[in-house]
Amino acid sequence: MTSKLIPPRPVGVVSVEQEEYTLSIGSYLNGNLAIMMHTKQGEPYAVVSKNIPSIPVDGDQFFVNWYNLSPVILDSLSKCGFFEDTGSRIRPDGSHVELPLWQMSSQVKVLHMSSNEE
Repeated sequence: MTSKLIPPRPVGVVSVEQEEYTLSIGSYLNGNLAIMMHTKQGEPYAVVSKNIPSIPVDGDQFFVNWYNLSPVILDSLSKCGFFEDTGSRIRPDGSHVELPLWQMSSQVKVLHMSSNEE
């Protein structure tokens, strides 16, 4: 299997309770989007996306790892303008929770695509 891994690259800043976190986008080995937040010091703060390889999604979409994010972080992410909620909810096989399906906004798509061409 060929790896489709793209290292995370910063695309913007998200403010959460007066703290700023770098939003980075890369990909998992299967090519699905991997969305992360890092502190100003570059330390991992939160994993926003959930990789479900058995459920295909468009290249600009990802499942939100909402159950591992505080309501404050989730609210900040939903209002930052980088993502749009598709309205779809998916319950993976064997799971007891539904995952929201979000997609990158046009603004983030441009930033993400241009950073991968370098």
